[in-house]
Amino acid sequence: MNAWHRVMIVLICLVLLIPVSLVYAQDQAGETHTKLERQVLTMLSGIEHFPSAEDWKALSPEGNAVLMRLAADEKQWPIRRARALLALGYRPSEKVKVFLADVMKWKGHLASMLHRHALAALATGFGGEAFSIIAPRVKAADYFEQEAAVRALGVLATPEAVQLLEKTRESAPASPLAETIRAELEKLRKP
Repeated sequence: MNAWHRVMIVLICLVLLIPVSLVYAQDQAGETHTKLERQVLTMLSGIEHFPSAEDWKALSPEGNAVLMRLAADEKQWPIRRARALLALGYRPSEKVKVFLADVMKWKGHLASMLHRHALAALATGFGGEAFSIIAPRVKAADYFEQEAAVRALGVLATPEAVQLLEKTRESAPASPLAETIRAELEKLRKP
C-alpha cells in the first residue's frame, strides 16, 4: 500500500468519525439534561433507526414539551429538529397543533426543511383538522414545500383535500407538481 492509499484511508476514517464526534460534543457542551431529555435526544439521534410511532407514543406526557423545545432550538442539529417535528405528529394535542402551525411561520435557511417536516407531522397527527394549515402551503414559494403539502393532503384524504389536489392539478397540468398530485390522487382512488 503506497502513501497515497494510506492518506485516503485516514481521510475516509475522519469523514466517518467527525459527525459522530460532533453530535457527542454537542451533548457534552456543558448542558445538563434530565433523564427524559437524554432519552429523547437519543431517540432523535439514531443514524440507522428512527423510532416507531409506538416508541414516541410511549414517552411520558412531558415528552411533548421536550420535543417542542428541541425542534425550536437553533443550536440543535437540523436533523434532530426535523425529527422532533415528525415525532410530534405521533403525539397530537392542542398545544402540539398550535406549535406546528407556528413552525410554518419560521424563517431562515432551514425554514423550508422544517416546514416540510411540520406538514408531515400535521397530516399524521391531526388529519382533516390540519387542512386549513396545510392547504395554503400548496402555493408556497418553495417547490419542495409545495410537494410536501401535496403529500400531506394525500394523507388527509378528505373530500376537501382531494378537491384542492384536483383543482391544483387542473390549474397547472404541465408543472412538476402535477406528477406528485397525480400519484397522490391515484393512491386515494385505490380501494
